[in-house]
Amino acid sequence: MSKKKKSGRPPAKNHSALLYLRTANGMNQQELADKVGLKPMDISRFEHGMRGLALPKVVALAQCFGVTCSALLRDDFKDIFARMTRPIQTNVAARERQERRQAGRSKAGYEGEDYVYQLELDKLSGTPFAYAVNPNYAGEERTGFDILSFTETGEWIYIEVKSSKGGLNEPFYMSAAEYIFLQNCLQEGVRYELHRVSYVSDPDKRERVIYSAKDVLEKFDCAPNNYEFTPKKEVA
Repeated sequence: MSKKKKSGRPPAKNHSALLYLRTANGMNQQELADKVGLKPMDISRFEHGMRGLALPKVVALAQCFGVTCSALLRDDFKDIFARMTRPIQTNVAARERQERRQAGRSKAGYEGEDYVYQLELDKLSGTPFAYAVNPNYAGEERTGFDILSFTETGEWIYIEVKSSKGGLNEPFYMSAAEYIFLQNCLQEGVRYELHRVSYVSDPDKRERVIYSAKDVLEKFDCAPNNYEFTPKKEVA
């Protein structure tokens, strides 16, 4: 049974307030580091829970995003969400970086993510979480999901979007990070949803079907179609 985690703290491991704020503001680690006078490694460590930064550096990060130091240090998402005043903008630069990494990722994928993002905004309209939905995780290599959303009562939802120009019988593909994240959510009782969008480019036929992590593993066959080979380390 899924553990219903509310909006105060994230249910998934290594999901820090800094990661949320950085992606919500369309920056990668290098860009944020340059803006506040830190090193990318400082940002990475802080996002992974290593809070050894000197106080002046924490203050610089907090001021950058208009939040309190306490919100950053304690991952106080409730305080952060209360400060959100408009929907988060999709990060175009991150998409361009992702296209370069993935050799021209299909535009259907972006169309599906934009479609689901708008549906989630509509669902949460008038709730305290209307502006907290973050569509920019797809641009992060290791997060394993595309969109952070919520239920109307504040339960966290990690959404992976898989789109196709044809019907739902077409196969879809996951990266290793995405597949591992799905499995971790299932094991830890974290709410995960895979949103399958069919006929994504045709508004008249477009359809969304939502699967839980358990549904994905039970209703689909999964087979690796690529293997990566790297040289073995020499044993002394």
